[in-house]
Amino acid sequence: MSILILIALAAAPAAKFDPCQGSDTISMAQCMDGKIEQATARLKHYRAIAFNRFHDDKQGQDLATTKALENSAVIADAYRTTYCDAVYQQWIGGTIRYAMHQSCTLRLIDRETHDIWRDFLSYMDSTPPLLPEPKPTP
Repeated sequence: MSILILIALAAAPAAKFDPCQGSDTISMAQCMDGKIEQATARLKHYRAIAFNRFHDDKQGQDLATTKALENSAVIADAYRTTYCDAVYQQWIGGTIRYAMHQSCTLRLIDRETHDIWRDFLSYMDSTPPLLPEPKPTP
C-alpha cells in the first residue's frame, strides 16, 4: 500500500513555487526580480510603440523625434542604473540594500513607462491613447 502512495505522489504535479508568497530575503528578491522583468518588458513595448508612431510612413516620418526617443532610452537606462546603484550604496551596510535597489529600479521603470505613455502615446484632444495608461507594478 505504501508503494502506491509513493507512486501517486510522484505522479502528482508539483506545486509551482511562487517566490512572492515567501517571506525570506531570497524569495522576496526573486519576486522583485520577476516584477522588474515584467515592468521592463512593458517599458520596451511602450518604447517600441512610441518609436513606431514617429517612424510610420502613414503619419509622416519624424526622424528627429525617433532619434531623440532612442537617445533618451539609452540615457534613461544609464540614469536608472547609476541612481539605483547610489541607493544600493547608501544601504551597503545592511541586508536591505538589494531590496532597496530593486525597489528603486522598479519605481523608475514604472515612472519612465508612464512618461512615455503621457508624452508620446496619448493625445491632447479626445483621441484615444495608443496603449492603456500604465499603472504602477504591484
